[in-house]
Amino acid sequence: MNILHYFDKTDSMTDQYIAMLSRVSSHETAMFFATDCQEALKILQMADINILHIHGCWRTSTARLFTKARTKAIRLVVSPHGQLEPWFFNQRYWKEKLPKALLFQRRIISQAYAIVVEGAMEEECLRKLNWNKRIIIVRNPIITCSITAEETLRQLTQIYRRIMDSNTIELMQPETLSTLRLAIKAGITQDIRWLNLPASHTPPHLDEEGWRQIRCYAQQEQIEQLIDRGLRILQCDCPHIDEMKSHPFFPDHYQPSKGIEETIGMSFTSENKRLIETFRLLHRLISRNKLTVCHLCELDKELREHDCNEEKLTESLEELRLLKSARRLMQVMVEETGFDEGFMPFPPLNDRVTRNIERQIKNHLKI
Repeated sequence: MNILHYFDKTDSMTDQYIAMLSRVSSHETAMFFATDCQEALKILQMADINILHIHGCWRTSTARLFTKARTKAIRLVVSPHGQLEPWFFNQRYWKEKLPKALLFQRRIISQAYAIVVEGAMEEECLRKLNWNKRIIIVRNPIITCSITAEETLRQLTQIYRRIMDSNTIELMQPETLSTLRLAIKAGITQDIRWLNLPASHTPPHLDEEGWRQIRCYAQQEQIEQLIDRGLRILQCDCPHIDEMKSHPFFPDHYQPSKGIEETIGMSFTSENKRLIETFRLLHRLISRNKLTVCHLCELDKELREHDCNEEKLTESLEELRLLKSARRLMQVMVEETGFDEGFMPFPPLNDRVTRNIERQIKNHLKI
């Protein structure tokens, strides 16, 4: 992992803290340091930075850095170092702090993957502000003997790892994403022949980070068994990665999704009635921004394994004004699960709303 620390050198306490991190840094994380905005922007442009760690608040240059980092999918950590506590916040409140809070500081804090505070009092102040719920205490060895510099670095490295394990689809390289899609389809169909791979195809070879991203994605999207089955069918030499230790960060209002069968039950007199209720549920989930790839995998499997009266299903969905929504789901499944046209009860619909649904699925874990 490559971490860029941006800090104000004129703040002696922060300067000592950064010097301490530099002194005990390990091979696990490559650290870059910048005190000037132009220098930091150059590092963001030239180096393969994964995480931007901003120390302190209220510098207007951080807004520029934050914007640049977002465009490059670089994730953000903020250590306020006490500068959001009332004693500091209330200094020049009307002339400086309030305007800056409205212009950029609140947005930076709210969109950070983690806020690192140095004690319970600072944590309480951040909770009262209610700008971000992802607050973690890492004590500062410069002001307390209860922790060593090495332990501080270890805890920070754990936070960085958790950040890189969050919403991993956003970080996947094309080869990793392609392997994920193949694993999903193989896991659903349980037969490699459905993948239509060329005779010269060989099992995918990813680096450890790529495999970890797939495993973490499967865990967070609740499709672990399906992905495991798909990787076995693809004969992937996937190293064992204990993704259960990753503890990823989620958006503030995240709730795990419930499966289709768990929600609508199994007591239906016909396959058509089951599918009508399924499409009704999925339409509701779309309207609430709660549709996930887990639901698409369930629908894909259902349509592959069970026959329905396609003409009557189309008529029923048309009467319920659900047909367009169902057709859009067919198109989304082509992209997300590799759904085959021969199993579609009606033709897919690819329009602006369809693309919005695809973005919703991709971004529902985005912070």
